Amino acid sequence: MRRRKVFDGSNPPSLEVILHEAALWCGIGGPVVMQAQLQYLAAVSEHPRITVQVLPFGAPPRGTPFILLGRPDGSEVLYAESYVRGQFHDSPEAVAEARAAYERLRADALAPAQSLFRIQHAMEAYTCATSDYSEGNGGTYAEWAPVFACGIVPVHKTS
Repeated sequence: MRRRKVFDGSNPPSLEVILHEAALWCGIGGPVVMQAQLQYLAAVSEHPRITVQVLPFGAPPRGTPFILLGRPDGSEVLYAESYVRGQFHDSPEAVAEARAAYERLRADALAPAQSLFRIQHAMEAYTCATSDYSEGNGGTYAEWAPVFACGIVPVHKTS
């Protein structure tokens, strides 16, 4: 919560996020949780100092996640995580390589307005969550899942 307040201060930092489209459709926590998460993501993406871009399905794979942190003096530091640990790198070579990878990701990602539309589309899909349960009287129970961009609808059904 405290981290969110940083963007409401007098001199907020800039935040640029590139998020893979798969994260919009993963369904972690169920439809209600995902809808709330996407609603929040859509809201913060409209903040003047926050840019959210979605890397769509079909974009070329681009390695592992990383963070470029800008310092007040204009230099940057790379933060990268592995299964074992997180590590900071400030060598000009490592930072330049990460900056180039970031620029390629930005080029492959949707523009912010298109990204917001994609987020809202996923949010609406989670809003449509429904189930049918007839108190065990021979009816059916179906778990709802979002329609993925590839057209697959994962559903678990018991009778």
